[in-house]
Amino acid sequence: MRHLSKETTHLSEETTHLSEETSHLSKEMSHLSKEMSHLSEETSHLSKETSHLSEETTHLSEETSHLSEETSHLSKETIYLSEETNHLNKKPLYLTEKIVYLIEIQLVMKKHHPKPTQMFKYLSRKTEQFLNY
Repeated sequence: MRHLSKETTHLSEETTHLSEETSHLSKEMSHLSKEMSHLSEETSHLSKETSHLSEETTHLSEETSHLSEETSHLSKETIYLSEETNHLNKKPLYLTEKIVYLIEIQLVMKKHHPKPTQMFKYLSRKTEQFLNY
């Protein structure tokens, strides 16, 4: 009987020890569960932030594409305006050459036709138009 009592005491101590260990493990599981919940919230937050950054990147990419097209358009416009400027820069020289040519014709006409003819009047009018252009 004494042996049974010792065995019972031993089993009771063992049970108490296991109960304490179970309680400790339960607290540890609760702590780990809270930590997992915190990590899950943090992961969710990071996921939303990543999604936001992805949208921002897409927006910036579209903006960059638009600006690239705009730059290309402005480059073509600049080339066109440069060509137009070159053309306009040559025009005064061309007009000056025309005027000189008309004046030479007038001088030749005056020399050969001392009295103004219809042609001379026409050329005078044309010269006047060119000079006023």
